Parts: sequence; C-alpha cells; structure tokens
Amino acid sequence: MNLTSPGTRASCFWSPTLCIRRYQCSSIRASPSDPYQRALVRFWADYVDKKVYEGWLLIVKNVEGKSMEQGRSVVRESMVALDGALRDVFGPGPYFGGDQLNLVDIVLAPYLCGIDTMETLGNFKVLNESTCPHLCAWAKAVVHYPGVKEGLATTPSQNFLEYIRSIRKTMFGLIE
Repeated sequence: MNLTSPGTRASCFWSPTLCIRRYQCSSIRASPSDPYQRALVRFWADYVDKKVYEGWLLIVKNVEGKSMEQGRSVVRESMVALDGALRDVFGPGPYFGGDQLNLVDIVLAPYLCGIDTMETLGNFKVLNESTCPHLCAWAKAVVHYPGVKEGLATTPSQNFLEYIRSIRKTMFGLIE
C-alpha cells in the first residue's frame, strides 16, 4: 500500500473508516436524535478524521523541516479547535456526547494510543493543559470508559512507537 499516492488513506494507523464508525454509532444509538445536533456531531467527527489525521500523517512522514512543523501546527490547531468545540458546542459532561460517548468520542479516542508516539516523533506536546484544558479532561475521562479502556490497553505506547518507526523506515525511507 502506497500511502503517498493521492487519494489514499492510511487506515492501518487507526480504527476503521469514518463511514463504518457512523454505522456503528447509529446501531448503538451514539448519535443524537435531533438533526442539528447530529449534523454537529458528524461535522466534528469528520474534522477529526481529516484534520487530526492530516497533521499526524505529516509527522509520521517527516523527520524534520517545513512539513514536520506544518504537521505540528495542524495537530496543535486541531486540538485547540476540538477543545473549543467540547467547551462551546457540546453540552455539559465529560464527553462530546455529554454523559455518553458519541461519534466524535469514538473517532478521536483511538488517537490517544498514539499521543506519546506523536510527542516523541514530533518533539512537541500534543495535549497541553494550558491550551486545551477541556480536551485534557476529556482524555482523562474517556480512557476510563468501558470498552475504550480495554481497547487502548491493547496497544502499549512503546509497541506503537516501534510500529510507527518501522512504517517510517519501510514506507518513507526515514531513519531517525
């Protein structure tokens, strides 16, 4: 699989595609019944799927330089935007779905297993309490949610870092 070809997605890095996750959420009733709220959830889930992924892929594909800095910038900006959405757009509660998980939580949670890896590879802080206090609180809460806790425990951060380093070497010819 060539991840550098236009139009390809490296779904091997994270969970299933957004389309599948939308279906899963509709089958477990993780989507709001109100059409406006459902549209907001889909917008922010799509935002994670595109912007966060874009920044993380730039970090994975580059060791240094302008593209690496662009990746850091995209990730920082997307974390701040998600923090603002959690604070201003979604209702009270620890999750994007308030007291229950919704599609945004389900799309964003898998990135938590790679936070340490991205911080190591990108040499920057992904979740910062001073710029993203609501998102940091979300991360602390979501890792204890049944199912998420078990899912994230299956990928220890050192194993994930080694996996991403092997991808960088074999697919992109990058050696640190």
